[in-house]
Amino acid sequence: STLSTKYYQILPSNKFGTSIIRPFSGVNEIKNELNTLSLLYDLEFGAKFLLASYYRRKIIHPYDYVIKSLNVSIEYLPNDSPEFKVLLKYALNTGCTKEVAN
Repeated sequence: STLSTKYYQILPSNKFGTSIIRPFSGVNEIKNELNTLSLLYDLEFGAKFLLASYYRRKIIHPYDYVIKSLNVSIEYLPNDSPEFKVLLKYALNTGCTKEVAN
């Protein structure tokens, strides 16, 4: 219970409301907390990228900043390529409401 208390001192949670903080009760609860920590890390990473790209916006376009920082490249895909079709299907199946073009 001491470790659970220390954990919630570092990363507060409102899931207990006004009740007493309970220690972690098992492996599944710990796995859920690890997933939450992973999501928080991803959000922090993304937020830092956005802030850095905004800070440097007068020197380099934010899109270019992010692409260079991630060390990736963007390639043209013809509309009839299998890769374009897979990406288009993914975009449409995940709620894309804009027209997708290459």
